[in-house]
Amino acid sequence: MVPLRKAKSQRATSKLPRQDSKRLGRTAAMSTFTNTIQTIWKKMKRKAYRDAFVSGHISTTVSAQIAMLREENGWTQKQLADKAGMRQPRISALEDPNCENYEVDTLKRLASAFDVGLTVRFEPFSEIVSWASSVTDAKIAVPSFEDDAIEVWPSPTRSDEVPSLGARTESYALPDPSRNPKPCGRLIWQISVQ
Repeated sequence: MVPLRKAKSQRATSKLPRQDSKRLGRTAAMSTFTNTIQTIWKKMKRKAYRDAFVSGHISTTVSAQIAMLREENGWTQKQLADKAGMRQPRISALEDPNCENYEVDTLKRLASAFDVGLTVRFEPFSEIVSWASSVTDAKIAVPSFEDDAIEVWPSPTRSDEVPSLGARTESYALPDPSRNPKPCGRLIWQISVQ
């Protein structure tokens, strides 16, 4: 049996150092991501497509978040319904990605049950396309207040004091907000250590 020879392009890539091979993989992924965005953006020229895209984006994102948050809490649909003051069939309908009847009041009740925030706002199409093109489970996961914190950087007095991205940081929790007469949430102060 005669061994098969690698194609010329495969031979060339196999001789690349590991870092270059990884870089080519990232480049291909970025190229795919860019192509996806460009394809969607071309279709966005049609008003009907924009309307359908936004509707689908809302339906799939919200339904996925409701199901994910419920499962992360280990709740059944019935348990979530009880916590939100709803009936179980309504939770089932809201977790369906084809659901298009989200009322803000209903979403506020669910946010309260999950102990998370809720934002409803108008955004440019470019933001929606960018976000939807790169959505992951980690991106739609939302920590409850107990698992949440705000990261605050000290205000630099000079532009050269801005911490670099590679700088190590140390986190310090500020005083418990329950002792503060004006609730402000939990804050984390990060200090750059060079």
